Amino acid sequence: RTVDLLRLERAYWLARDVEWLLITPQVWTKSVVLTLRRTCQWALAEGVPAGLLDFAAAVARANPWSTVTALIEAIEKHAEGRQQAQCALWQAVWVGALPISLDRGWRPQEPLRHISDREFWTQNPIVSRRSAWI
Repeated sequence: RTVDLLRLERAYWLARDVEWLLITPQVWTKSVVLTLRRTCQWALAEGVPAGLLDFAAAVARANPWSTVTALIEAIEKHAEGRQQAQCALWQAVWVGALPISLDRGWRPQEPLRHISDREFWTQNPIVSRRSAWI
């Protein structure tokens, strides 16, 4: 029954031209899945202009020890509000423009931990497009 329900959900999203990935703790670490879940509201929101996405990634790279809160505040000065700044930051992460460790806590007062592109690709199911789907 579970497989049938997942098949229906997959068909629903594919019919809308949305790539569908099944991300499970058996394939990915729980902390990575939790980070994706916590940030998906911004990462999956309406896309931000490419220039703002690039700006968000540049700000984060230039300030590697800044907290997430400080980064969002810096990005917000060039965005149309805090929501768009958060979207820019997390969309940059999800598309791979800002490779950070997704194995992080939820606290916004913690800094992002920058990692290599290769480490990020290995860790990130969104960028690597790996799915637990049968």
